[in-house]
Amino acid sequence: MKRLLAFFFCLIFLVSCAGEGEPKGLIDREKMVLVLTDVHLANAYTSTVMDLDTMKQITADYLHLVYKKHGIDSVRFKQSLKYYSEHPGILSEMYDQVLDRLEKKDKKVAPAEQVEVE
Repeated sequence: MKRLLAFFFCLIFLVSCAGEGEPKGLIDREKMVLVLTDVHLANAYTSTVMDLDTMKQITADYLHLVYKKHGIDSVRFKQSLKYYSEHPGILSEMYDQVLDRLEKKDKKVAPAEQVEVE
């Protein structure tokens, strides 16, 4: 009886650890990097709005535009983000790329913002 019980628990453990692979409709890594970059840019912009209600509405509007730009919806984005969050190694690599993209965008904007004072 103890052997059967031990076998049963081992079987449950193995099945639960097996995972289901990538979910259907998962946004591929390259596209997800682009989406995450745009999401962070939208959030950064809307965080400058002082009124909380206005900020929430503007954020929702910008995120809708980001999803439309990339041909996805919020459900697909959230499901993909959940999957990648469950795989921190992959998500970390993706965020390295997101940070690189944001830094490149910042370098393009920074020279335009500099004003020489004479």
